[in-house]
Formats: sequence, C-alpha cells, structure tokens
Amino acid sequence: MTQTPSDRGPARCIHLDGGCRALDAQNDKLQLDPAASNGKTAVISLPSYHAAYAVLQKAGLKVVGVDLYCAPEQTDGRRLPDWRGYYPVGTSLWPCAEQADHWSFIAHAAFQQEQGPLWDVASRVSHQLRTCDWRLRQVSECYHQQLSATVRQEGFEAGRRFMDGFTWLGYLALQSFLVDACVLRDYLAASRSLLLPQPSDDAARPKIRGMASLKKYYLNKVSSDVPIDKVLAETTAPGGWLHRLSSYRVLVVHCAPLASAGKTLYAVCIALPLDASTTLPAVKFPLPSDPEGIQAGRSSGAYLNDPEMNYARFRNALDDPDEALDGLHYAHATLGQLAVLAAELSALMPVNPVMPHLMEKDLLDIKIVPPRPNKDAR
Repeated sequence: MTQTPSDRGPARCIHLDGGCRALDAQNDKLQLDPAASNGKTAVISLPSYHAAYAVLQKAGLKVVGVDLYCAPEQTDGRRLPDWRGYYPVGTSLWPCAEQADHWSFIAHAAFQQEQGPLWDVASRVSHQLRTCDWRLRQVSECYHQQLSATVRQEGFEAGRRFMDGFTWLGYLALQSFLVDACVLRDYLAASRSLLLPQPSDDAARPKIRGMASLKKYYLNKVSSDVPIDKVLAETTAPGGWLHRLSSYRVLVVHCAPLASAGKTLYAVCIALPLDASTTLPAVKFPLPSDPEGIQAGRSSGAYLNDPEMNYARFRNALDDPDEALDGLHYAHATLGQLAVLAAELSALMPVNPVMPHLMEKDLLDIKIVPPRPNKDAR
C-alpha cells in the first residue's frame, strides 16, 4: 500500500460493494482491486483526497467503510488499522464510530455525577457500537477473501453459483453480525428504559433489559408523544427493520445456521459495471428473504415433511439469488440505522457528554521493566 503524504491524510484501503477494494495510489488516484474484466487494473482520478467517497459513490461503487493507515506499524501488521464504517448521515460520514465515542462521553459524565445505572448502560452501548462496526469489517473481509480466491483460481464467471470454505466463513461472519447487532438493539432499549417513569415500589418495577421487554411493558401499553417511542414502535412491528433484524437473529440462534436454515445458500459471482464495456468482479452472499417463515416451518416440523429428503440436497438451493438481499448490503444498512437510533436516544440522556481529560493526578507511577534475555538464544 502506498503511503500518502501527510498533508493529504493517511493511506486508505476503502472497502467496496461485493468484496472489492480501492487503494490510494500516487497523484490523487484510486486503484481498484481486483483487476477489471479487461484484465487491467482500473484507476479512478480524484479532484482531492477527501473527494474519494463521493467519487466512488457517483461511479456506482458502494462504499462500505475504510481502513486508515496512520502509522508504519499499521501497514506491517503490528497494529490494527483504524476502521470506520461509512454511512453518511447529515454531516457525519462515520456515525457508528462517532456514536461509540459519544456514548463513552455520556458514560464518563454519568460516572462523574455518580449515576451508576446510566454509566453502565452507556458504557455497554459504546462498546457494542464498536463491536458491530468491527463485525461489519469482518463481513467485508470475508467477501474480499472469497472474491480474491475465486479470481485467483480463474473461477470467476458472472452468474456462477458456488460454495467453498470461504463461503462458510462469509455466512459465519454474517451470523456474528446479526447476533451482535441484536445485543446493541437491546442495550439501546435499556437506555430508553432508564428514562421511563418508575413506580415507588421496587417490586412493581418491570425488568426491562432488552427490546422485547420494552415492547411488552411500555411500547405496547403506553400511547407516547415522544418521537423516539413512535420510531421504536413502528420499526419493531412486522415490516419494520428492527423486526426483521430480530427475525434473522432468532433464526440463526434458535433454529439453524444461516446458510442452511431454509434453502441452501451459496456465493454468487456478480459483475459491477465500470463503463459500457468493462466490469469489476464482485461476489454476493444472498440472504433468505423470509426468516419468519423459515422459523415457523422449522418449529412446526413442516420443513422435514419430505420423504425424499430434498431439503438435505443441493437442489434445495436458493432459487433466485438476484431477488435476494445481499448480506453485506444488509449488514451495512442495518448498522447505519442502529447508529442513527443510537444518536436519537443519546440526545435524550439526562447528562451532557464529557470527554475524559487525563490530569497529573490521574497518572499512576509506572515502572518499565526491561525484557528478560532469552535463555535459549545462542
């Protein structure tokens, strides 16, 4: 990776749709990976360093996130890159990372004011936002590994459907995202519950620890004029994006692995258009479109009512991958929606966020101990 001059910003590996990458090159250019359908490496010129994301989006290449390389040790594997999921909302390009910081500042303010319950919830929200942001990167990395392996094996052909070890890793990463996204959903519900009127009798106080109990004890019972409550009620109802997220989570946790819960899933080779005659290789991991229906069929046993056991054969594969949701698209969009929800809830918190500042009194005496010599070294 070419290190960009310091006045332009850190070197970048921009994660794109389908496992593709855009890398900083010399002279304000981006180099696309893998090679295009004509066998050449596609290069995109930029009017400025910061215009990269808008230029890529205008070219029809969806930006998922970016790895920033700010120090040499990040380029040789000694440190992780600085990852940011990209989801432009208003003036923000990285709402998930920004909200993770914001909720950590709320937690610090709550600690200063000795508000233990708020400190606890805000700390968990901050941690889970970072977790989900990294889960998105893992999904994107699995796409890239699948794409790179397929191209190197000369197995790329637009429309081809296949599965291998990389496909298994891709759906495994998607499962992990779904589970952690629902953990974040529940932490956000817990933050809303802190602001609800509390009965004086502790025994009568409902235990709200997640979205399901928030719906049961509050959203389904109370007519609220608070805008966020209307959003939560609508999005957790059938057809809402939080309801669909919950359905996917229930499917993979309580029913079966995502890739074989209903119709057998696989990877698909797709071609992203660059111009009238050139395309960029990419891959798609289709998602089942009806997680609730699959769950119901498995719960009733109807799924197994086939004496020929076709459900256990590859001919049970998903019929129309073109119409199915793409896993990376879904994870990216859902994380953006969760970040927006986190921002709306953070505005209701009863403290002003405070960025921690380390003072001399906060520093501990540190003794640096030199490493012991290796006795086996000769």
